Amino acid sequence: MKPQERTAGRAFTDTLAHVLGPPQVGDYAAPIRPVNAEERAREKELRSRFRRVVAPDGTVHLVDTRPDEG
Repeated sequence: MKPQERTAGRAFTDTLAHVLGPPQVGDYAAPIRPVNAEERAREKELRSRFRRVVAPDGTVHLVDTRPDEG
């Protein structure tokens, strides 16, 4: 299968993407809403349950400290 040639339009789009960056999903100018109690509890659970481990090759893994409770 022959690879497709890069058109001038695609080259322009790729260059423009470097300048403009990725598309925004939400309104970046909107005020940030406060975190509610449910979100705080979820964050606390995630931080206490999982441990961050860096492998010798530099990859990061999350290890469950309580695997029997899953």
